[in-house]
Amino acid sequence: KMKKIFTLMAAAVMALATNAKDYTDNLVVTLAGSSTNTPATKMIVDEVENSDGLYNLTLKDFKFGSINIGDINLENVKGNDDTEGYTYFEEAKTSIKVPFIGSADVTLKNNGYMKGDKLYLEMSISALGMDISAIYGVAIYDDNLSVSMNGNPLTEGKQSIYVTDQKDGKYTIALKNFAFAMGAI
Repeated sequence: KMKKIFTLMAAAVMALATNAKDYTDNLVVTLAGSSTNTPATKMIVDEVENSDGLYNLTLKDFKFGSINIGDINLENVKGNDDTEGYTYFEEAKTSIKVPFIGSADVTLKNNGYMKGDKLYLEMSISALGMDISAIYGVAIYDDNLSVSMNGNPLTEGKQSIYVTDQKDGKYTIALKNFAFAMGAI
């Protein structure tokens, strides 16, 4: 009889675990224009059973500098499926406890998505007048960029390059909000 109870309990635990999907990717945290890449960050996406498209999202072991904040949980986030297999997440909000600071507001922006083994999410975290950006599923590199045309320098300045791993050795590289001023040529 005990063997049957343990078998039923194991089956129930396995049934709960089948709805969850673990992702491991880069997390970029940005404050005051300075970005930090944290590779191998774990995110768990768990579809809420019998909910018609709701998901619980958990960013595991979030750290900001030397402050260990812990898990960030966003519950009952609406996911909308399209015909190409993408699930797009709607905006969601939560509050978290931050050591030495108190609480912080977390907003999941509505441009996040998942498809297969790829998960992309943008969050903003606000506490004590600080606005922290956390982007999951991309790496950001900040450096100086020089632009020249026909050997003549046009502009120079700090830019961010976004690199997204598309798997199979392919990457998407984006230079967002690129602008330059044309000087005398």
